[in-house]
Order: sequence, then C-alpha cells, then structure tokens
Amino acid sequence: YTDSIGNFFIKEGLDVWALGLSNAISGDIRLLAEEDLFTAIKFISSHKKEKVRIITHSMGGIIARILVSDQFVHPYSVNDVIEMINGITLLSAPNHGLKPPQFDKIKNFYSRMKIHFNFEPDILTSFPFSLNKAFFQLVSSSDLIKTLNAPKKCLNPRIRWQNGIGTKDNIVPVSSARFSHYELPEGLQFDQREFPCDHMV
Repeated sequence: YTDSIGNFFIKEGLDVWALGLSNAISGDIRLLAEEDLFTAIKFISSHKKEKVRIITHSMGGIIARILVSDQFVHPYSVNDVIEMINGITLLSAPNHGLKPPQFDKIKNFYSRMKIHFNFEPDILTSFPFSLNKAFFQLVSSSDLIKTLNAPKKCLNPRIRWQNGIGTKDNIVPVSSARFSHYELPEGLQFDQREFPCDHMV
C-alpha cells in the first residue's frame, strides 16, 4: 500500500523488512515469537550488521513481547535477542487480551475481506482450538496473557518501548491496549500515546 508505514519509512531512507504472520493465525503465538520472529530478527541483524527496530501491529505486539519476555523459558537467550534490537513499537496491540465481543468484530472484519474462520458462538467453551489456537491464546483469561502481564514484569525493562493506541479501534479497545503506570517496571523507557485511528492505524 502506498500509504503503509513501510513505505513511509522507505521514503525516509530507512531499510524496511516485513514479516507477515497474519496468515499464521492457526499457530501457537509462542512459536511465532520463538521461531518465526526470532529467526527473522537474527537474519536481519546478521545481514545488516545493525540493530533492528521492531514495529508491530495487533497480535504482532504480543508476539514481540513474548520474544523478549523473561516470563517464559525460551530456546534462546533473551539477552542475545536484546543485543540485536534497539526497541519495540506496539500499534493496536491487545496487550491485556480480548473478550468474546472483540472476536465477533474480528470475524466480521475478516469476512468483509473474504477471509473466513470457524468461530463458534461461545469462544470460551467451544472455540475450535486446533484451528485457531492463536486467537484462543489472545483471550484475556488465557494462561499466555496472564503470564505475559505479570505485575511489574509485563514489559522487559532492558528494551525501549512505544505503545500506540487507536481511540477509534473497534477490535482492540483502549482498555486492552493501554498500560497503566502501576503495571510497568521502574525505570522503563516507555512512551505511550493515543491516536484517533481505527485498528488498521
């Protein structure tokens, strides 16, 4: 898209790499972080001999947070990952997870784009786990979201963070995207701003 964030940075003279994981929504979010995103960051960092700035959208924010979280046991050293990046930007990320009404909105959003998922009426009891595991993991009551949002440990303090929140976002509400100060570790390099935009930023 001509008005995409990637094209904006390219016009600014920056080197932009894109990793699309939206087609992997039937996968495990932890594996998307520990395999797909980790492999991409390692490749770009070694290829360019520079640190990488990660800019995420929606579920990508959860994937990036897991990548550098000390709350999980990873198949790599978190310190090694941090050495490869110079910060993470979250855009419209469901940081506190989603509730069933939001999943209905996601279904309607993708239906308009001619992409169909087999959502059941009650996402918490009859969700087709094997088909849409990543969406199941995004439920606000899931173990993954609870672990990721441990008080004072929800964002790795060794990373510079930016959090962009869409006040007109009909999929990820402000209450899910926003971090409050009591959740964040001391001394965190963190910038949080709200913008009058929808989920597509």
